[in-house]
Parts: sequence; C-alpha cells; structure tokens
Amino acid sequence: MSYTLLSGRPSDQVDLEKYPGWDQLRWWNMTLRAGDCAFVPRQWREPELTTQRIHVWFFGERFEKKGCKEHMARLAVGALKEAGKRGIIVGGWAELSAESLGGDEYEELKAYSRENVLFLKSAPHEWLFPQCACCVHHGGIGTTQASLGAGVPTVVTPVFADQKDIAKKLSEDKTGQGTVHLSQLTAAELGAKIRKCCDDPTIKQNCEKLRDVMQKEDGVGTTVQFLEGFMKEVESGVWKKKQDALFKRCLDAWEKQKKLPDASKLMAKWNMDLADKYQPLQDYTNQQVNLFGKMVELFNKKKLWWVKSTQGCLARKGEALKSEECGRYKEFTLLEELEANKSGSRLRVRRLKGVGPDEAWVSPTVSGKDIIVKVVHQLEIQKIQGDALKKQFADIIPSEVKF
Repeated sequence: MSYTLLSGRPSDQVDLEKYPGWDQLRWWNMTLRAGDCAFVPRQWREPELTTQRIHVWFFGERFEKKGCKEHMARLAVGALKEAGKRGIIVGGWAELSAESLGGDEYEELKAYSRENVLFLKSAPHEWLFPQCACCVHHGGIGTTQASLGAGVPTVVTPVFADQKDIAKKLSEDKTGQGTVHLSQLTAAELGAKIRKCCDDPTIKQNCEKLRDVMQKEDGVGTTVQFLEGFMKEVESGVWKKKQDALFKRCLDAWEKQKKLPDASKLMAKWNMDLADKYQPLQDYTNQQVNLFGKMVELFNKKKLWWVKSTQGCLARKGEALKSEECGRYKEFTLLEELEANKSGSRLRVRRLKGVGPDEAWVSPTVSGKDIIVKVVHQLEIQKIQGDALKKQFADIIPSEVKF
C-alpha cells in the first residue's frame, strides 16, 4: 500500500529514519501520481487535453446482470448529454467502450459521444481527478478516497455492500450526491446529480476543505502505531483477555436478548437490509442462517457435537471399532448425532460444517481423552467457528506470540 494512499501526502515527505523500511515508497506507488510516476501516458499531458477542464469522469463498475455493460455506457453518455457536459469514461472492470452504446437506434447518443466523450481502459486517479469538475463512480472506499482527496465533488452510483451508505454519507456531508442502485438509475436522474455537483459552490468548497484535511493526515505514522500497539497486546496476553471479556459480554447480551424479542427482530431486519444490497451476500447469508438454524435445532435436541482433539477424529464406515476407515474429521468440525450404540461409546454422525466424510461412525472418547464433545451452550457455536478461523490463520502471527 502506498504512502499517498494512506496519508494523501507525497512519498518524498516520509521521514525514513522514523519509519525504517518505507524507503521503497520512493520507487513504487499504487496510486500512480503524475508528478513522479513514469507510468502516466505522455499523451495525457498534451495541452489540448489539459487546458480545458474535464467536466465529468465515469468509472465502470461490473455487476452481474445481463446487459449491464450496455446499460452503463448509455447511462453515462446519456447523463452527460442531459447535463450538457464533456466527460471521460474509464471502462474499468465493466470494459465500457464506444461500441457498448449499441447500434443505429442509439445514433443520437453515439453522435454526442463522438464530440464530447473520451473512452479509456484505465487512468491514474491522482493525475486525472484534479482536472475534473465532478467524478461519478460506484462508491468503493478506495475510489471515494481518491476523488475526495482530489477535492472533487463526487456522484456515487451504488451497486452493493457499503456503497449505499457511502452515497448517503456524501449527500449528508454535501461533498457529493448519492443515487439509487445503478441498475435502477436513469440518465435524467444522473444528469441532474451531475449538474448539482458541478454548479453548487457549497459542494465544491466542502470538497476542497476535506481535501486539505486529508493531506495533513499522517497515515503511515498512525498505521505503524496501531500495528505496534496491537502486537504488544498480543504478546502480553492483553489481546486474549479482551477477547475472553468480549465473549462474556456477548454471552450476557444473548441472555438478555432472549428476554427481548423486539431486539431480535431489529437485528434480523438489519441483516436482511444488508443482504439486499448484494445478491451473493444474500445467498451466502441465507445459507449460513439455515445452517445456524439447523445447529440450534440440534443443540436443543442435544444432538450437536464438535471435534475437540487437535489430532482430529478417526472416522469408520461401520459401528465396529475395527471396521474400515473412511477418513478423519478435522478439529473444530461440527457434527450431527444420527444414532448411538447401546453403551454410547460409538456414534454415527453427519458432518455439518468442517472437514471430513459426510457420514461415519466415531468414538467420542479414546483412552480417557475427549475426541468429540457435545455443544453445551448456543453461543459456543460461534466461538468454535471463530477458534477454527484463528487457528487457520495462525501462520501470520510470529511463533513466539502466545494466545
């Protein structure tokens, strides 16, 4: 990550003695600044492009919907025509181009495009944005940082996740305008938003003030300080104590929430609203909700188990101890009890979440040691999955760090 992206200041202002190892920023910068970056195409510096202010910049954000490329190209050119502005359309992930406008039935848009629009595959934000009167994009946090960091009013056309919230925030702060979902947006509506950003002096002044504040931030210093503080907490055991305390607070909150049905309804509504912003997230959320509901049902029936042993749990095809092996359930795998032998020393289980065969016979205890154990509290389900993730990514933490 570049220093400019973190702090908004040129990399040659970094105190390299204060931040050892950051000298590489003199040579490599993800944000491609025009002042010192060899990757800015020379033709973009020619007088005919830079003497007149570019009115609007568009960025193509891909979203999975049939005909989205054509919709976005016509939307962008149509909005420029509605607003009476010139513009640059960067194809981006959506791969927008003049050909995306369509056939002869769109000749009016194509004619306006030939005279007033430049299509590009990509462009360095830090060079281009300060030359624009307005930026239009999907509202990703990185692109938003770049446009506001350049002091340019921004129109956000959200697609999913936090982009809707960012669009709302820009409208509230009067640093830009948010729109409805990109798939529902019309050229007339977008054109009006562009005119508002270009013509309202208050929005421009607010953007310039915000840009000045961003340029004064010490992004590297703040990041280094945070990371060093975090590692000290991990090494000293403070981080683990905080996690344990958090788990206890969650447990207490859960007990209270069970007595407050309205709180559960509010939480469910919040999750549904978030999922509605992004279809894959909605699908994943539905899958996880159904799985969690199944686990809760099994917990209430006292049929939910998990693999406690770090060595995992040996799985066999039959009830007999010497029956054929069929694999091993990995630590933290969650299991549904299907049946047990008369003594309870052998269980037939089905894998719910984790690694191992779909169904098998297992031994809960071996030589007096617990191999799989029954889930004893509903909140333990989340904790088991959280512990699994922590172990999975433990290789990014130094070996001497204790949890």
